[in-house]
Parts: sequence; structure tokens; C-alpha cells
Amino acid sequence: MSRIPINGPDHGFDMSNFDVRLENAEGSEVAAGLVVAINKSVDSTTGLPDKFVLPNAGDEIDGVQVGIMGVLLSTTANGAKGMVRIQGIVDAMGGDTAALGSGLQAGTDGELVEATTVEKCVAFNLETNADGVRKKVIFDGLSGFGVSGT
Repeated sequence: MSRIPINGPDHGFDMSNFDVRLENAEGSEVAAGLVVAINKSVDSTTGLPDKFVLPNAGDEIDGVQVGIMGVLLSTTANGAKGMVRIQGIVDAMGGDTAALGSGLQAGTDGELVEATTVEKCVAFNLETNADGVRKKVIFDGLSGFGVSGT
């Protein structure tokens, strides 16, 4: 089932936001706009993932990032809970300059960079991407937009 409702030719599409509240398990404060990975450990009561960390280069299968990712909506101290956008339009931190509409992948520092290696494409930028600057992107950290790069 698609989470992107189509509103008609004169309205474009309206992507619903999918946000969750998770605990920062990175070991340090994580800044708003960075891409985070949903930790594979689960809460002993609910059986659901309840923590996030920065993306880890080790979370790969055949060299492609796997797992659920999101964009942190506000700076969150270690051990504190913060809102993470799993899908939707969001201001995310850029890690390089990428043209409007470029496919983006998550770097291990949590910044979005143009997809030039074979990685899970998690976003398309709606503004020209710039290093260290938050810009609007369409983000899908659940299933992504396929695998991009060469």
C-alpha cells in the first residue's frame, strides 16, 4: 500500500509524514537534520525497535546499506528521546553539493550525499544540496527508492 496519496493533476502529490519517538543510543548528542539508523535491538516490553544511532558502514548486505533510517527532527542528547521522520518531506543535512532531484544516500556521519556508490537511495532533494546545510528532501527510510550509483 502506498503512503503517497495522489491529489490530482493540479495539486501534485501530498506525502504523509511518518514520525516515531526513539531514544538516542549513539553515545553523544546528535544534531537535527542528520540521518539516523533505527537500532536493531528491541524494547523488552513492546518487542519494537526503540533506539537510533548514526548509520554504520557495517550495516550492509553485499555492500548495500540495509535497515530502517530516519531524519532526526530536533537535536537530541545521548539517552534522550527525539522525533525521527521515517518517511515524508523533511529538512535534512547535506554532505556535499548535489543538483535538484538527485538521488541521495546516507553517509556514516549522518549527512545525505549524492548516490555515487551502490547504496540504498533514501531521498531525493527538493533543493540544491549543500555541505553542512539543511535542505528539503523527499525521504523514505523504510523501503527507500531503490539502489542507486554505479
